[in-house]
Amino acid sequence: MPMPDKIFVDTNVLLYLLSNDLEKKSIAKEILKSNYHISIQVLNEFSNVSLKKFQLSLGDTKENIEKISEKTIVFGFNEDTILYALDYKRYL
Repeated sequence: MPMPDKIFVDTNVLLYLLSNDLEKKSIAKEILKSNYHISIQVLNEFSNVSLKKFQLSLGDTKENIEKISEKTIVFGFNEDTILYALDYKRYL
C-alpha cells in the first residue's frame, strides 16, 4: 500500500517506538521513514508519557525529542491556527 506524500503523525505512532509490541514498533518505523509532520502538542504528549509510563530519564526523553524534531517540521498551534482552520472549514 503506497504511503501519502505527507502525513501528520499522532502521539501514539511515536510511542509505539518505545513499545514492546514488535509489530507496532515496526509499523511506526515505516511510517517515520516517510515525509511526516508533527505538532508541538504531539511532542508534549510524547514527553509526558515517556517520563511517566515508560519511565525514561529526562536525558533520554530530551534526546528522543531532538531526534524526532530533526527529521520533520514541528507545527506550533495557537488560537490563530484554530480560527484559521474554522474559517477554512467553511469552504469544505
